Amino acid sequence: MATGSGQQPVPITVVTETRNLKSQPFTHPDDQISTGNAWEEWLEGIEREFRYFKISSPIDKKDALIIYGGKEIARLEKSLPNPGDVDDVYEKLKTKLNSYYTPKKNKHHARYLFLKMRPTPQETTMAYAARLREKAIQCEFGDTRDDRILEHLIQTITSKSLIQKAINKKWSLTQMLTEAAQIEDTSLQISSMRPPDDGASNVAKVGYQQSSRQKKSTGGHYGKPKFHKSPPCAYCGLTGTHPQGKNCPAYGKKCNKCQKWNHFASVCRADRLRAESRGPPSQPVPPKYAKPKQRGNHVKKTSMEEDDQTSSDDEFFDQAVKHLKQVRRIAKTVHDDSTVTVRIDDVDVRIEPDSGAEVNIMDEHQHKALQHRSSNPQSLQASHIKLHTLQSDLPVKGEFRTIVRNDTRGAATKFVVVKGRINSPPLISKNTLIELGMMKLQPDGSLAEINDLRIPENTQTVKSISNTTTARQQTQKIVEKYKRVFQGIGLIRDVKSDTDIFAKFNMKPEAAPVAQKPRPVAYYLQKPLKEWLDQCIKEGIFEEVPPGEPVTWCSPLVV
Repeated sequence: MATGSGQQPVPITVVTETRNLKSQPFTHPDDQISTGNAWEEWLEGIEREFRYFKISSPIDKKDALIIYGGKEIARLEKSLPNPGDVDDVYEKLKTKLNSYYTPKKNKHHARYLFLKMRPTPQETTMAYAARLREKAIQCEFGDTRDDRILEHLIQTITSKSLIQKAINKKWSLTQMLTEAAQIEDTSLQISSMRPPDDGASNVAKVGYQQSSRQKKSTGGHYGKPKFHKSPPCAYCGLTGTHPQGKNCPAYGKKCNKCQKWNHFASVCRADRLRAESRGPPSQPVPPKYAKPKQRGNHVKKTSMEEDDQTSSDDEFFDQAVKHLKQVRRIAKTVHDDSTVTVRIDDVDVRIEPDSGAEVNIMDEHQHKALQHRSSNPQSLQASHIKLHTLQSDLPVKGEFRTIVRNDTRGAATKFVVVKGRINSPPLISKNTLIELGMMKLQPDGSLAEINDLRIPENTQTVKSISNTTTARQQTQKIVEKYKRVFQGIGLIRDVKSDTDIFAKFNMKPEAAPVAQKPRPVAYYLQKPLKEWLDQCIKEGIFEEVPPGEPVTWCSPLVV
């Protein structure tokens, strides 16, 4: 403090405030909509720093905005026109930049983006709801914002139990988020309490293994540590990219070296086989590929040579079968009653008899495997057949004619090849099964062999003529006595007041109306169906929905 003669001490204030802002220059995204959102976030961040570092002077805030905004902000400050109704220099610059960067608000576009939002993998429901709330601010939902967010959560989250509870208990958004957070936290705690998976730790497990040569030389059972890893695939050469025998990328590809199918040139064994057929090379052969030792007249083959005896086509036909049986693998159903073995051309194939199929069907992968195995491959011809299931249509790739044989009969037939996979063995139709003698239909519905549950032969199924006549006469008397009851459609009426009695169906309050998609009606049945519906409306069985009124409950009609 400074003092003077006969004067009071004068306080001196020392300013030590530093104002080094942390904001980075504003960067422009590619599109205008993203630029507006990025500008709002950047401006909100730098204004937060203004408040923290106590920068309140308009001229200081303006200079800081230009300095930390970058050269583009400085250029726009000079080139953009000034708003006439703003006196504050900072607010004037802020208004100019907002009008330049921020696009015009469109609630319809904002709601479109809101409805497109989906939860990301591993995202909690609480975090997903926070993103929805941030986007809902621009949608102008008003008082219905929480209801809109809750409705979108129910439509997009994957937890069925949580959705069912929210609908049945009529939760609010807060109640649903509280329950979701509790369920997710409990699931994480339970998963952390489980022991680690042994299968994942065996990928690169360290173990002690000693070769037979080392055991002979050392006489012990302990050797150097060796890493056990999954061996590379013999057809594509990759390690750990797909399970053994499944989804191999080499399937259907031709080798550039040997021109054979279903393996890559990097793992082709043709060069090594040719080198071994010419004799021993000048350099010593590695022990892995050394020739087997001869013992008398017999040769003990190594596992590598045993694999070489089988062509890659034969091996990959088995792989194709495994691909085609993703739900029910054929390798496990060799003795299953649902499949039988027939010979298609000159290849034995496991097929599934289907008496409900009108044509023989196989998919394109099965046809490709059949071509690789067959000595006389059948090329596909154009097909005009249209196939469909109860749920969808089957895209047809083509057809080919062949002969299907079993131990007793053969039949010249046609196979339709569909695109993709059918997740089942090839299907044999009813007509082909009958031709092969694998199925027989009796006109009277009987079977070839008689069992104890048949219709007894001596059972009297018709009463005597006299009894039948008497019963008919009694029935006729009752019909004539109560003639008005047997006219038209029977209705429940109150006998005393002679009025109709109406029934009321009580439903659960939370039951949501369901209008199902109608099934298509065959063209030749449309006219009789229309006449029948008109008759039912006329007789009071059905009521026609008035024009303009929504259909709440609707079940598909089966003709």
